[in-house]
Amino acid sequence: MILALLRARPARPSRRTTRTLAAAVASAILAVAMAAGFPARAHAERRVALVIGNAAYAALPQLDKPANDAADIRSALEALGFEVRLGVDLDLGAMRALIDAFARDARTADVSLFYYSGHGFQLGGANVLAPVDFKGPDSIRSGTIAVQDVLASLEGGAGGAGADRGPIHLIFLDACRNNPLKGRPGADQQVLRDGLAPVPKRPNFLMAYATLPDAYSYEGDAGRNSFYAKAFLTHVGTPGQPLERFMLKVRSEVFRQTGGAQSPVDESALLREFTFAQGEEDLASLETQLWQYASATGSTSLMDAYLRRYPAGVHAAAARDRIRVAALSPQAAPTGLSRGLVAGEEEKLWALASRMRDRALVQEYLRRFPSGAHGPAARSLLQAAPAAGDDTPGALCARLATHDHDGTDAVRGVPWEMLVDQAQAAVKACEAAAVRWPDDPLYKTHLARALSAAGRQSEAIPLFEAAARAGNARAMVSIGLALKQGTVVPKDEEAAFAWFEKAAETGFEDGVISLTNGLLTDPRRRDRARAVQLLTKAADLGSAKATFNLAVIANEEKRQAEAARLFEQAGDLGYADGYTIAAAFLDSPKMGPVRNPERSAKVILKAAAADTGSFVQSFAMKAYTVETVASLGRQLRAMGHLSGAKPGEAALKDALRSWSAYGSNPKMASR
Repeated sequence: MILALLRARPARPSRRTTRTLAAAVASAILAVAMAAGFPARAHAERRVALVIGNAAYAALPQLDKPANDAADIRSALEALGFEVRLGVDLDLGAMRALIDAFARDARTADVSLFYYSGHGFQLGGANVLAPVDFKGPDSIRSGTIAVQDVLASLEGGAGGAGADRGPIHLIFLDACRNNPLKGRPGADQQVLRDGLAPVPKRPNFLMAYATLPDAYSYEGDAGRNSFYAKAFLTHVGTPGQPLERFMLKVRSEVFRQTGGAQSPVDESALLREFTFAQGEEDLASLETQLWQYASATGSTSLMDAYLRRYPAGVHAAAARDRIRVAALSPQAAPTGLSRGLVAGEEEKLWALASRMRDRALVQEYLRRFPSGAHGPAARSLLQAAPAAGDDTPGALCARLATHDHDGTDAVRGVPWEMLVDQAQAAVKACEAAAVRWPDDPLYKTHLARALSAAGRQSEAIPLFEAAARAGNARAMVSIGLALKQGTVVPKDEEAAFAWFEKAAETGFEDGVISLTNGLLTDPRRRDRARAVQLLTKAADLGSAKATFNLAVIANEEKRQAEAARLFEQAGDLGYADGYTIAAAFLDSPKMGPVRNPERSAKVILKAAAADTGSFVQSFAMKAYTVETVASLGRQLRAMGHLSGAKPGEAALKDALRSWSAYGSNPKMASR
């Protein structure tokens, strides 16, 4: 039943409103077969944090990112209500003193958070963090900070007034770079390994690592921040997002942006739920929120900002149309909305600017609100992102050549046709990045893709092979597809599936989809149980398609509550058909306790915002129960998109179109 869902290069799925639950599932399966401005906290809990960034080492390789990471994460956490102690380039004494002070803070706090960026390694299975005055192998025990000691200092706190079942402790270690002591004279090579070791679970602790145990992370050239810190900053301010969803987003972001070479992992033994940013959950992606805000204000400069960030985005065609109309008729106001301020405009713009950390959006905030409430934070953020910061070779290479299946909220993917148009610029940027980071297979992969788009296949294939051997899963899939198709290299299906196997073992989405297609369709390879295992691993790493397929399996096995959750999660991860089916599940009277008309209406809003209009075009009131339609009407009315107590289908569709275009910005002047 799920065979047709597993494709190596699926087209963008169509969006439909289905009329019955069974039809919803069948329709989606058939279609795929054929084709930190942050809200305030809700209660007075005390949050404390210690953020350390060590970069300027005397006896170890110096690092580019930790000081930036620490400063930026400090700012983001302070905006979320944390009392933050910051340490940059600390020697051993200063590091110990700051950790001791933090431990005292944590004893009366409800939430403590420790974030470390810098050199760290394991010694005989124990993890240690290196101060900047670390001298080398002779001082490996006396000259480092044991992670175990940090954890022990946090245990036993009483918590504050907001604590429920005790204080919680969140530990983030972006310290898993390759062990700088390996091979050095005097170092015991029997006890030194790359990466960090796993730590046994402790009640009310979350341990989060930038990559898997015994593996190392790439500092890379993601711009100002490391891949891990950039993902942390992108998602930490999402309102209403449970901690486990935040960790999934961070994991997916890093995994996809490094071509599967770096896989963050976390271990939680928390006894209560936690959300960084309180508030109503987002019903639209960051991309759509930016489009909705630009559309609501009629700002062509914001539409330009949208197109720079999402040149092949869902709303790119609409943005170009609006810019073209504005150029032809500069005085024309956008349909249905004045050029004046919309309700909460300042807060909405700052939320986008701070969460996206986009220089153009920060500048737009300061231009519109020079005396705004977030002016100091905006100027600080602008200063932290110099004009040339986004033009580093690695960041430019990623923007120009990232595979369209690997796009994330931070770096969007580039469709093949667009890459062909900008192939020369992509080759130039990626050549520079590959020289700057010769040991990182990511830039070899991006360069190989750019060379392919430029018609230089003979140069691309060796680079793909080198990157694949170095662990880049995107390169593995690319070589596998080339071998399977046989147009660039001699056809060899066995070799192709061997590469798909290697990519799938990492959990990389396209590797899993390519391999499981064979496991479910090829009699020589048939193994459904293993296919499900691989899909589960990919879903845990944020794969939208794998999550959708697991939802189909859950439905087949009559686990409807799990199916509804997974279908919606697939939509949140970018596979919008999941919203269509989740809404039908949550609406259907046949679902018993799974049924939730209020939630179904929210998912309908998500579906309407996730595409260019086909979902709304096919929306039919009779496809949903009276309760769901009534809830949908209440939510649209509350956001200013609907009037009248009992709207008809045409009015509801117009309101959904308005929501899709403008989001929660009420249409003031024309209503």
